[in-house]
Amino acid sequence: ARRSDGTSQLLDDRREAYAWLRNATEKRAVVAAWWDHGYEIAHLAQRPTLVDGSVFAGDPRTIAAVGRAMLSNEEVGVHLLQSLGADYVLVRFGGVTGEAEDDISKAYWMGRIAYNKGELMQLTPDSLLYKMSYHRFGQTMLDGYLGYDRARDAKIHPEPVTLSSLEEVFTSKHWSVRVYRLVPPVSQDQAAFSGVSGDT
Repeated sequence: ARRSDGTSQLLDDRREAYAWLRNATEKRAVVAAWWDHGYEIAHLAQRPTLVDGSVFAGDPRTIAAVGRAMLSNEEVGVHLLQSLGADYVLVRFGGVTGEAEDDISKAYWMGRIAYNKGELMQLTPDSLLYKMSYHRFGQTMLDGYLGYDRARDAKIHPEPVTLSSLEEVFTSKHWSVRVYRLVPPVSQDQAAFSGVSGDT
């Protein structure tokens, strides 16, 4: 991995993450991720993914949809990924290691491909990508600060990132790879049943 200051470091996080996916998820579980990571998920984790590195062989509409999901708020983003058949979503994060080429750094391309716009897309705190990257990070001490993002040389807002449609299931040793399960939507019958209270 390459830090923001240009130096390099050797990390085992990707192998660790793909081994976890291979051993802890069902063989048919579909893992969503930005298209850069698709080949590794398919070959090292041995799990199907929505998009891979072949932009020409792949469906550009699906790549755009994954980009929209990453930049949308959590509820919309998760719903979109579920509609594409995903069970899990993987994100690369460089806040701990200082790795400059993480998924946050690719938000520009996600927006450009998803919305066909050339300007920089603002990554909002309610976006799926922000939440997956920074969940629990604001409470993590680095360089004497809580929530200090080494990749962007910035301290994030200390307010905890809460999740409603995602469940964190794996974070690698150096936080470089994070995996979340997409929580299945609650049906109207389930919601009605859980809302019933009886007198005892």
